[in-house]
Amino acid sequence: MATVGEFYDLIDAFAPFHTAMGFDNPGLLVGDRGTEVHSALFALDITPQVVREAAEMGAQLVVSHHPVIFHPLREPFAGFLRRYPLAQYGVAAICAQHQSGYGAGRSEYMPG
Repeated sequence: MATVGEFYDLIDAFAPFHTAMGFDNPGLLVGDRGTEVHSALFALDITPQVVREAAEMGAQLVVSHHPVIFHPLREPFAGFLRRYPLAQYGVAAICAQHQSGYGAGRSEYMPG
């Protein structure tokens, strides 16, 4: 079975997280790399409805374009669980916001 870390590494190989724009916050934002993934949900945004759908389908991972956490967290873990139900349900989040379609050498990945 694939792990969250393997999903992360696959995305990172295609669009390296370290090359994202300085204002973006891509990467593994919720969860643990070692979690086994039996089911994953892909979405543009992680909305409350997406979190509910992931929990109902028993997904261990949500992969989204837009980051679910944009600014650094500055609160205790209990507050994190209240504000981020992904963690409450044990669902990891990899957010892959990346400007990979911009700049030289990347246009081959964009639909034409």
